[in-house]
Amino acid sequence: MRKTPVLIASFAAPLLVGAQVTQQFNIVFIISDEHKADVTGCYGNTVVKTPNIDALAKSGVTFTRAYTASPLSAPARAALITGTYPSTNGAITHRIKVDKKHRRAEVEALKAENGGAGKYRAGYKEGMITWGEFFKMNGYGTAAIGKMHVHGELQKGVNPDYPDGNLMGFDVSDMRFYTFFPGGHYTDYKNNPDFNYRYREYGPYKDLRQGNVNNKNLLPTLIENEEDIFDFVVTRKSMDFIEEAVKANQPFVIHVGLEKPHQPWTTAQRFYDLYKTEDMILPANRDDHRKNGKFPYVASWTHSGLKDTMEMKRAMHAYYGCVSQVDEQVGKLVAKTKELGIYENTIFVYTSDHGEHLFEHGLFEKHCMFEAAVRVPLIISCPALLPQGVTSHSLASLVDILPTLAELTGGKVVQQWEGQSLVEVMKTGKIADRKIYSEFYEASKESFKDREVAQRMLLDNSYKYVYTHGMIDQLYNVKTDKAEMNNLALDPQFALTVEQYRFLTIENWNVKFNRKMVASVDKMGAHYQLKWEHVPEVKSYTIWKSTSPDATRAVKLAEVSDTSYRVTTHKSTAYYWITANWNLTRLSTRSQTIPMLTQNLPEVLPVTMAVQL
Repeated sequence: MRKTPVLIASFAAPLLVGAQVTQQFNIVFIISDEHKADVTGCYGNTVVKTPNIDALAKSGVTFTRAYTASPLSAPARAALITGTYPSTNGAITHRIKVDKKHRRAEVEALKAENGGAGKYRAGYKEGMITWGEFFKMNGYGTAAIGKMHVHGELQKGVNPDYPDGNLMGFDVSDMRFYTFFPGGHYTDYKNNPDFNYRYREYGPYKDLRQGNVNNKNLLPTLIENEEDIFDFVVTRKSMDFIEEAVKANQPFVIHVGLEKPHQPWTTAQRFYDLYKTEDMILPANRDDHRKNGKFPYVASWTHSGLKDTMEMKRAMHAYYGCVSQVDEQVGKLVAKTKELGIYENTIFVYTSDHGEHLFEHGLFEKHCMFEAAVRVPLIISCPALLPQGVTSHSLASLVDILPTLAELTGGKVVQQWEGQSLVEVMKTGKIADRKIYSEFYEASKESFKDREVAQRMLLDNSYKYVYTHGMIDQLYNVKTDKAEMNNLALDPQFALTVEQYRFLTIENWNVKFNRKMVASVDKMGAHYQLKWEHVPEVKSYTIWKSTSPDATRAVKLAEVSDTSYRVTTHKSTAYYWITANWNLTRLSTRSQTIPMLTQNLPEVLPVTMAVQL
């Protein structure tokens, strides 16, 4: 394990409104990868065996409506580590993009399995306070063991422009996966990179498992000894850190990065033996894309090619086995705190970076805003601070975790955070009236010749709305359409609702590769003339007005085909926005009668900044 001395920091944090810890509780934060919330016993699944996660739920609060900030690992994890959405922190893609200065090195790095992440500071914006830095400033020993996949993390001595690296405030960093971290990567484990290749069925082992899509053949991992499986190593090293911190009488925060149930869905045979393939229950909408056509706003390769019922069931069987592997590690970590006598003053969090379709809508993996992809398990347990055995139906996001842990440990709010503490809803059972977002910047590129396509979800207690640039809207009733089979954007009765949600979704959104529409105003006697740019892919424009800069209070004034609108002079201040309604002309395989795509990918986001009059 690579480590530096565990010290109590004595300096004040920038942007920190106070940093006094009233009572120091340890934090064991456990994050898996691609865990579909419904494949957990405490979320109502009667087939899967997750006794340890279920026990954690019984001792704490389980959120039924928790969501990722992005249905893609790297952006989701950067959001978690900074408490900000991807559009704010700047880490929006799976692979890093570096400046021209490093262009040649980037090309070489992208050919490598780790994508260059960890070799450059490129990633989340510099100056942001991370998870590790926040708790270090509050007197904690910090560790991040296992998968992080946060672009911007940088080891010392790797990049001459950043000789001290960027360890994100962690005293101990070890067992990275994907991201480059010399001396602390899975490829460095026992000085034998073969473990990484075997585990991932990668490199020399790629052809050995060729054609075994979603592990439809239910094959075990190529790792020969359980102790060398990635999650087992991470758990063992995490328990070592916890034990050392207790011996040093040091309050600690540890980020435990487990990798399963991410593909490949392979694990030790004994986890498969917990299940019978015939017991797997396939989703009712598993044939959706085959019956109704592929979704234009979902990458083509995400549409599963498996048709045979037993192949799908064996794949599910494999996935369930991987979930049980994760569950066992959770049990070990909880047991270790009990053994060391620190369970009572330890906060446990279990979550995942995003979900997994597992054949919902006929899809696999994530990469879109359907419920199976963006909803995640979230359990927070600390009997000394929180109620036990409680289920919360209030909305929650991964960006809420930092503010929540800050309140539980006596820390103060950091101005950069975009989430909110969940402590009140956990203690009172209230359903918060709020909106949360999820963002994705690698939506179906096939529709626009491999151009970057931005996508954003807005979710509240009534609807889920999804904006996909240059494509048809999605609007689902979250109360009556759990399977998301009825896109209300296709129903003229919901036209105004769709417009309102689209406006609220994109008004506060900054997209790196799509600027907002430009608007201006001219004074013309007793009137103002609002003007805005012409956008080729637009059929009409909508004008919105509010008496405050708060877009949620805006009302629709008019819909016009021109690029100007006359407004009467106001005695009081008013704010105006213009949104564009796409001229959808291209059909997709989803429908041969309803156009779902613009002819070309629009250059601008269909909204202006607020114009104050």
